[in-house]
Amino acid sequence: MTTSGSARDLAFLLAPGAGAPSSHPRMQTFARILSRLGSVHPFDYPYMIAGRKTPDRLPRLIDAHRAAFFALRQIHSGPIVLIGKSMGGRVGCHLALQELALEEKVEALVCLGYPLCGGGDASKLRDQVLLDLKTPAMFVQGTRDALCPLANHRSFRPTRNETGVRLGYNPCASPAQRSACFLVPASPSISRTRNP
Repeated sequence: MTTSGSARDLAFLLAPGAGAPSSHPRMQTFARILSRLGSVHPFDYPYMIAGRKTPDRLPRLIDAHRAAFFALRQIHSGPIVLIGKSMGGRVGCHLALQELALEEKVEALVCLGYPLCGGGDASKLRDQVLLDLKTPAMFVQGTRDALCPLANHRSFRPTRNETGVRLGYNPCASPAQRSACFLVPASPSISRTRNP
């Protein structure tokens, strides 16, 4: 499904998380909200289409994400933002890093619940791709997300104040549903500091 947006010539490639395809009501809600800003192009990974519950390994997920990106590029010449729920955001980060080397521009990244801690284990951080990113990114993180405790985001704060990460809470949400938004500009100077 492709949702038409405004005339801003902005397109969103919307990737699902590991457990729910693009037809899930939450993904449909994301698509409706994003359609106010541009055209929305959801897709599903091959393992979902095949009816399997276990995700493919990262290289295959990246290949599928790349195929969706280039399919969108064939019909859209304007800026493309990669947006993904959990695993879809993580794979989008890897794709943005690779496409930079191929000189194919990804305008920005939006990660809805980035799964920073592999299996919820804070000692297994999936952080290298974030440290290497040159693409502007926004992380929207739940305050009770076991896959990414908010304290762990301290590892990725830019050292320069003028490009600092801004942290804010959604004032409309209840304490149990608050989200934190981290805005990371392109090419920040990163300080890598592990949290206890």
